[in-house]
Amino acid sequence: MDIEKTSRFSKLIRYTPLPLQSMFVGLVCGLIVWVVLDFVQSRALKEILGPQFAAQLEQRAGENLLRLDGYLQRYKLVVQLLALNENLIRYLGKSNWNIEGPILAKVYEKESPPWLLDKAHWPALLKRGFLVLVDEKGYTQEVFPIDGKPFPQSLNALNLSLQLKARDRPFIIEIDKQPYFLTAHSVSDVSEKNHGGLMLITPIDADTLIDSQQGFYLREYPLRDTVIALLGSGQRVLTSSAIDIMSAGSGINEIRNSYNLSGRFPFEYGSEGDPVEFAVLFSQQKFDEMSEGVLMLERQQRIAASLIFVAVFTAVISLISIRTNRLLKRIENFSREALDIKNPNDVRGNQLVLIEDR
Repeated sequence: MDIEKTSRFSKLIRYTPLPLQSMFVGLVCGLIVWVVLDFVQSRALKEILGPQFAAQLEQRAGENLLRLDGYLQRYKLVVQLLALNENLIRYLGKSNWNIEGPILAKVYEKESPPWLLDKAHWPALLKRGFLVLVDEKGYTQEVFPIDGKPFPQSLNALNLSLQLKARDRPFIIEIDKQPYFLTAHSVSDVSEKNHGGLMLITPIDADTLIDSQQGFYLREYPLRDTVIALLGSGQRVLTSSAIDIMSAGSGINEIRNSYNLSGRFPFEYGSEGDPVEFAVLFSQQKFDEMSEGVLMLERQQRIAASLIFVAVFTAVISLISIRTNRLLKRIENFSREALDIKNPNDVRGNQLVLIEDR
């Protein structure tokens, strides 16, 4: 069997012209070089892309945090502007509330309060949550639901010290498993006499987080590559921009197979003893698609360069082989005449082998 294979191989070498053999060798060598380079360069590129993508995603997570922080800061500015309204100052100056303790707050369900600006002058940001009037001691007196939703009674029993502190800095608190953003501003007249304060209580839900990104977040699930979330103690999710993926109360580790943690930052609006973190997660599928896209583009360029290299290399070797084959054919003819071979049976094939046979 080995002899037969050897004879077949010998016949193939003998009767295949030298230029064709040269072209075949050039193609095989080029293919081997390309396979080796493809493996080595793809592996090296993956090692480079991983840290670069991670750094870019961490930077993107920081930008998400800045957008959310700016969004909540605008709520603070809105409350400050509303607190400077003369109607509100006069209203609180004339109010004679019972400030000995908490009472059942008055809720404006079907009418706008007399102390609020006309709706035509509302800032565009003011479209959800509750505006709350508190007296000078911090007790809730009046409530206006901005979007008409019922006022949760649990908000009526907010910690008194927290309401007073909200005038200095905003807070995020969790009430009935729902996070709320609290920001307040004191209301005082020209004599700087404190008449109370105006507080804005805004629920932080998926819509709030999505709106805070100003169009940088896509709602559609097939295109959803980023999920942002607020985390409480124990990495428990308070709220997220994709409740179908990260529901409130779930752990962040539950979706690690589908999403990578791009960044986790301490959030300055957490109340004392209850720290809040801001987390950004990036889709693993989107990450793989980005990596594959870069690798595919680089591979296409490598294939084009390899084809050009192989074509040029093969063409040069073939031209040299053709010239060499012509020379060998003349030598073969000379050897045939010297040996007085009139009608040879084998005049075609590898001239180098034929000369050796002669």
